Amino acid sequence: VKKNVGRLRLRGRIAMEKKVAVQPPSKGKMNAEDLQLHVEKLKVTEEQARVREEVKKLLVKDGLYDSKFCTEEELTRFCKARNFDIKKAHGMMRDAIKWRNHAKPQDLRPSNDLEKQALTGKTYVAGKDQYGRPVVVMDSSCENSSDHQGKIDNLLFNLEYAKRLMEGNVDKWVLFIYLDNFSFFSAPPLKTSSETNRCLMLRYPERMGHCFLYMPPSIFSIVWKMARY
Repeated sequence: VKKNVGRLRLRGRIAMEKKVAVQPPSKGKMNAEDLQLHVEKLKVTEEQARVREEVKKLLVKDGLYDSKFCTEEELTRFCKARNFDIKKAHGMMRDAIKWRNHAKPQDLRPSNDLEKQALTGKTYVAGKDQYGRPVVVMDSSCENSSDHQGKIDNLLFNLEYAKRLMEGNVDKWVLFIYLDNFSFFSAPPLKTSSETNRCLMLRYPERMGHCFLYMPPSIFSIVWKMARY
């Protein structure tokens, strides 16, 4: 299974490069502010660090604090996503921890069920960009399954894999969504699209450095609004 998934990632990367004949910007094109916003781990002020500590205390009080997940970096991401509002950041992270305890995305490993989803090529990690960020690809032209949970597990497996690929100060991924053949008929169910949005926005906040929509048809904006989490 691991060999097949590895071959798929390689084939997927080649396919993406053929579909998108665009030269990436040269190294160093982002300035320091852009790098902090789109690539690197977040930096905090003393006041923001205080907010982060308060959120941590609330999670301990809830009995939800997990030292493996609730690192300073993770706490910072959730606080940043809620503009360092203690109540909102605590609520967001509390819900995410409860979800992780139930869904256990960190425990997903290659399996026959995941292989079935992976071999479609609909979601995969296509290496890294010039800044060292993992590139997560979603290809709407490969949508051919009605297995809701299988699709979500495949997404989570790839997001967790992308996290493990991050090295040094890199803290974000790039999301590339191929939409050239997108239509109402090829789109995944709204339930799946909504859950995908929840995963990306609420459970992995401040992880998206850039999101590229390739060849989105006008109908996509309608589906996107319908599938908002």
